[in-house]
Amino acid sequence: MRIGSLIVLLLFAGAFSSARGDVILSGFAQTLGPTGSTTCLDSGTSSSYLSLSCGTQAIATGTASLQGGSLSGSLYVDALGEEDAAASVQVDMNEWLMASGPTTLSLLVEFPGYEFGNEGGLTCLIAVDGISQSCGGIVLLGNGVPGSEVSFTTDSDVPFSLELQIGRYALAEGQTGGSTVTYSLDASGLTVLTPEPSSICLLIPGLAGIFLSAKSRIRLTKSGAS
Repeated sequence: MRIGSLIVLLLFAGAFSSARGDVILSGFAQTLGPTGSTTCLDSGTSSSYLSLSCGTQAIATGTASLQGGSLSGSLYVDALGEEDAAASVQVDMNEWLMASGPTTLSLLVEFPGYEFGNEGGLTCLIAVDGISQSCGGIVLLGNGVPGSEVSFTTDSDVPFSLELQIGRYALAEGQTGGSTVTYSLDASGLTVLTPEPSSICLLIPGLAGIFLSAKSRIRLTKSGAS
């Protein structure tokens, strides 16, 4: 493939990838030797299921299921052993939604293995139209399970952005791993919208057309000269 054609394809690929909502799981599992050098590193990303490990010393797994605008799944990390070990996994969501009537958007995070007094191990942030709220404060929920619950009321027929990030991490010395966190974002009754392309995305096809047109004129000029 010619370099010019590859550039055009990459430009279009970038435009499409930046114009859609996404749910991404990402994480790593890592162990360090006595000198501090990495003896194992397993990292990756996925849209639905992620499983990373360094033997039994560092483990990170995550699941994500997106149905319409509703999202649910689980996150698990553990870090054990005499070597320094760490594990981390998080889910990121970015969508545009709209409600046909007043709707309550609710997020439920349950952390059954949470030990009160140990504040590490969980990060959680949700933002609606750029207004963010922490969802990492763990309390005892009505069902007796430690967790967090937040909600937003949306306006009718007004598109809004929704960003969500939930993460779990564990260190071998931190005693923050070894239990599963489940999460559920209820966006039933909301319509998922295709985000409007940014100005750079609108500009890219024009630039690509100019680029191809310039190449065509160059070929014609060369052809006429010969």
